[in-house]
Amino acid sequence: MSHQSSDQGVFLGSKKQQALRNILESDIGSFSREADRHKKIHRTCASSVIALAAATTITASLGLALDKTYGRAIQFIVVALTSTTTAVSAWAEMRKARELWRHEREVEYALKDILRELDYRSVTGESNEKYLDDCFNRAASVIGSSSSKWARIHERSLAANPTDGDNS
Repeated sequence: MSHQSSDQGVFLGSKKQQALRNILESDIGSFSREADRHKKIHRTCASSVIALAAATTITASLGLALDKTYGRAIQFIVVALTSTTTAVSAWAEMRKARELWRHEREVEYALKDILRELDYRSVTGESNEKYLDDCFNRAASVIGSSSSKWARIHERSLAANPTDGDNS
């Protein structure tokens, strides 16, 4: 009878380990997708600002090289390009894509470290109930501190731009 209960304990530990592994893989996948998305937004905005700044400079230079018949049109194009550059820069800053990308990647890697350790311990036979609970608590702590860290980043952003938090 005791042999059966120890087998049952191993089976429950294995189920618990698989459940923890599934949770970690799901969270890692989610943070990875979000980090990739925010990285793409950040890089697209940065590249757009560079291209728009270059186009503005080239257009302004054309105004000097061409005769006065194109002067007003070129001035308008320069103003339009400058406004678009400013709008893209402001939108990118409001989105906080770079900060989100870095933050999400950091959380993803922390969760991967926990999963890597779990895999190693399961192969060496060192994973027991207490260890699995500790891994789960560490993962929960990483995700909980992630929320806190993002809230602090957002608070700093609101402190720098006090009108962003106003609904009036």
